[in-house]
Amino acid sequence: MKAFARVYETGSFGAAAKRLGLRERSVSKLIGHLEGQVDVPLFRRSSHGLTATDAGVRFYARALRALAFAERAATPKAGTPRAVKRDHPKKIKTGRSRF
Repeated sequence: MKAFARVYETGSFGAAAKRLGLRERSVSKLIGHLEGQVDVPLFRRSSHGLTATDAGVRFYARALRALAFAERAATPKAGTPRAVKRDHPKKIKTGRSRF
């Protein structure tokens, strides 16, 4: 989805690939795979470059929301307890057996 957003924003596979640190061919394949998944072309390809289809414009708006959501989910909030790594599971007394 990030590749799609970068292609949409830059208007080319090459520029998007450069921003993503990928090969142009890899970005092209990612977009082709995405179009196969959603079963609709997201870009019109021509000798003049790329233009987003109507479906591509709508998909971009949704992609931005999804990317923002993923970014927020991956960023710990201040005051949120972080997971503590333990070398062994904590034993809990239940009265009868120990876990």
